[in-house]
Amino acid sequence: MLTAGVEVFTDLIPSVGGERVNYANVFRHLEDTTGVRVTYGSVHERIWDSQRDFQVDVVRRAVSQLVEHTTAGAEQVAAEIIANIDLKSVEGRREAAKECARLIGDANAAALLGSPLSRLQRAISFRYALLEEGNPERDELMEAVTEGFNLAEDSFISVYGTMISALGLRPRRAIFGDDETACVRVLTRLGRSIVDGALIVTSVAGNEPIVLNTGPNGESQEWSLPALGAWSLVQSLLEIDGIDNPLEGRL
Repeated sequence: MLTAGVEVFTDLIPSVGGERVNYANVFRHLEDTTGVRVTYGSVHERIWDSQRDFQVDVVRRAVSQLVEHTTAGAEQVAAEIIANIDLKSVEGRREAAKECARLIGDANAAALLGSPLSRLQRAISFRYALLEEGNPERDELMEAVTEGFNLAEDSFISVYGTMISALGLRPRRAIFGDDETACVRVLTRLGRSIVDGALIVTSVAGNEPIVLNTGPNGESQEWSLPALGAWSLVQSLLEIDGIDNPLEGRL
């Protein structure tokens, strides 16, 4: 039911909320796509106390699916970079960190731009902004989206924490001491904000790449705005592990 609800919700690309993601439309979608027949009596006050509860669960599932999509992309990119760059040298670690920021920034931006779930998420945010404070629907939407973002944070903290260790990096001690969890949490929150903000800019001003001489031998590379923001963040928060001099360990 929730998967079908997300499919109906995504197809609508709503700008006025999830009221059309009702039992009847989801029942019809399930029967059309799977042949399964579901009745009102089989779900109402058995699984969900109300149709509104069902709609909020659909929102929660939609945000969670988008999170899973972007997390998987980050893991795949990091694995390919780690497999192809020599991490024994300091320069190799710098190059790997830079490429992770560049390519994961691109991958996350592409996933968010290309996914119908992302358009759905923006529609939910628009609906939230239209509702007055104290409206129960506003509170329910905020709860569902917050849970989805919390899942995002937990997922990315796990992915980025593993990635930082694998690349031979550590949190900048001048900022975080030895508290890697705090560093990864800040990296995750600010990284998502940077990507979201950059996507707003590129949706208005276009997505023409920025060309910089950042290749391993000084050759030019194309950077998207989200990727460049991600690299700046990584440089600010991380350093090379095993180097005592903070200037020598800077990325």
